[in-house]
Amino acid sequence: KIPYGLTVSYGTVAAGLPDATSSRSVAHAVALNPVLIFIPDHRVILSNNKVGTYRLGQKEKLKLIELEKSHLHGNS
Repeated sequence: KIPYGLTVSYGTVAAGLPDATSSRSVAHAVALNPVLIFIPDHRVILSNNKVGTYRLGQKEKLKLIELEKSHLHGNS
């Protein structure tokens, strides 16, 4: 439920889930996401604001993040 155009860290997601024990458990769940376009896990990033890894590659993750931000701000 991360809003379009925004990103949050794995740790922030973990802190909001009662069963998540760490950001590593969130990262593992993200890695197993079978429907990454319908559940947009590209919005979850590292706590140092780097994109981290992504099944489609870091460049694609960054493109998706930037695409959403540009649409959010009315740029195309």
